Amino acid sequence: MPDGLLPNVGLAAQLKYILKETISGVLPWELLMWTNDYTPTADTVLADLTEATWGGYMRLTLDRSEWTEPTVSAGCARSEWGSEASVWYVVSGPVETIYGVAYVDPTTDELRFVQRFDSGDIQPITVGGRVLILPKYSLGTGSCG
Repeated sequence: MPDGLLPNVGLAAQLKYILKETISGVLPWELLMWTNDYTPTADTVLADLTEATWGGYMRLTLDRSEWTEPTVSAGCARSEWGSEASVWYVVSGPVETIYGVAYVDPTTDELRFVQRFDSGDIQPITVGGRVLILPKYSLGTGSCG
């Protein structure tokens, strides 16, 4: 039997359910930045990541109501957390390099998303500088093989 797929309308509805819908007992995810030179895989767990500690850093709570309505194109539904990047001000060290972001479910301390930055975006923070991130999430259709 051939693999099934998720129709575009189904993709949007499922992504909206995952990110936006109010669900009793489900807390919003938290965005964290990690500082170890690590390349995530499908087997990555929270313990694989070293969370940032620089002055001014804290996890960002991704309130469910702030995710944009999903848009669908070419079998992929996408949503952003708000319309502008979130800002962290670097008020003190340690000077660390941010390699990527992850979204954590605070009820289970399990990863729900992990992404390493592009090479050109990986650099040490600067005291007195700032870090800007616009959280994004996507859901696609395809064969699991």
